[in-house]
Amino acid sequence: MTAKRDNRPVTLSAEKGSALVMMIFIMVVLALLLAALAYITAQSNQNTAYQIASTRAYWAAQSGAEWGTYQIAPATGSAARRCFSPSPAYPAIGSIPGLGGCSAKVACSSARTASTTSYQITSQGACPAGNLGAGNSPVVALRSVIVAISATRGGKSGRQIATLNYWLENP
Repeated sequence: MTAKRDNRPVTLSAEKGSALVMMIFIMVVLALLLAALAYITAQSNQNTAYQIASTRAYWAAQSGAEWGTYQIAPATGSAARRCFSPSPAYPAIGSIPGLGGCSAKVACSSARTASTTSYQITSQGACPAGNLGAGNSPVVALRSVIVAISATRGGKSGRQIATLNYWLENP
């Protein structure tokens, strides 16, 4: 329909306000995209924090295994001795730089045959990953390391020879 006002043609359109509807639609789509991006970023941050805590837990377990190995076969070259007491032990792993807040639980068991004594040291490291769980509950990363020490008496000198083997367990 065309009407004249001040000698100019005026067009009345049924599409009046459609630009507003399209603008609202675009804003809703952009808001959904931003929400998805924020969720993905938060998940990525949680995964990164857990990976860091997991690596720290591995090194806490490794440090505990080294501590347990030293308790049985000291670096002084002396012969391997019996398991440490108490077992499990809790060495002060959290005082090591980079492992603050972490802990290690180190256990020892032994078996003896005629000429060989075998020791198994199991170390489990734990480090806090922060409040990453459901409802922001604290999450702890766990890693385990097992060390096997075999002390064999042999030869004319009767000296002990110690052999070390490491295994990494992922609980």
